[in-house]
Amino acid sequence: MPTPRLPRLESPGWKLGHRATALPEPVRRRAGLERGRRAGSVTLGGMALAYDQGDAVVLRDGTRVLVGRITPADAPRLADGFARLSEESRRLRFLTPKPRLSQFELRYLTEVNGDRHEALGAIDPVTGRGVAVARFVCDPESPSRAEVAIAVADEWQDRGLGKLLLVRLAAGHAARG
Repeated sequence: MPTPRLPRLESPGWKLGHRATALPEPVRRRAGLERGRRAGSVTLGGMALAYDQGDAVVLRDGTRVLVGRITPADAPRLADGFARLSEESRRLRFLTPKPRLSQFELRYLTEVNGDRHEALGAIDPVTGRGVAVARFVCDPESPSRAEVAIAVADEWQDRGLGKLLLVRLAAGHAARG
């Protein structure tokens, strides 16, 4: 029996033509994957956003965010977002007290290859600040297994943003096989 054709994804971090075969349509729709809406190149108050192909997504409370693949240009935004996390949120994300990210960590967290290490971020289009990050890093011994981590700014929690990013990561990874 032939594999059913699914709509093409036009999401950041995934090459056009990949398909979200592992996710049912209602999940793809809730994550904003069904239409592949593109925000294009976005300028906010004269500042170009690094998410040159970010998707404009509406969260369950009606709030809008831009979701896109993290690039090295996002290091300052990532450092700012990390600094705004509460001590508890930092501890829950890194499993240890962590006052700041080192330059090495910022490089590691933003220089992703999209294959064994993928990271998506969400930006508040009103302020231009980063509000969430989700990533996976594949196990080098077993590439079908990955460690997943999600951090959402305290004031943006409980809106479904972490789940949305997780679904997008899973869809991208499943599309790549």
